[in-house]
Amino acid sequence: MKIIYCFFVVLFAAQFQLNAQNETATVYLLRPPGPDGGVPYFTYLDDELLCKVGNGRFSVHQVNAGDHQIHAQYRGKISSSPEVRLPLNLEPGKTYYVMIVVFTNNFSGGGHFCVELSETSAKKMLGLLEENKKCL
Repeated sequence: MKIIYCFFVVLFAAQFQLNAQNETATVYLLRPPGPDGGVPYFTYLDDELLCKVGNGRFSVHQVNAGDHQIHAQYRGKISSSPEVRLPLNLEPGKTYYVMIVVFTNNFSGGGHFCVELSETSAKKMLGLLEENKKCL
């Protein structure tokens, strides 16, 4: 009887773990090479630091499904008014590709914005980038 009980406990735990894994989405952050190569882009998900993405690099993250906002900036401390936030509605088991872009402006210094890419476009770009395995 104890063996049957233990079997059901293990089976329940395994099922719980599989369900937890299915509740996440995969998010790739891509940063193409640019003129400001020495400066990492601090990338935030819902105002929590997700990764410092280096020049010509990408990172991969497992994120809980649901509605989120992502933005990037030069500085580590969150600006009181982040430049541009990208809203994302992440579905469990799906993969999303977000490219971080910097734009320059002669008068105001420029800024960052995030763009969601198609899988086809992202995979072409991933071949040119190196994985950023140490994000923080």
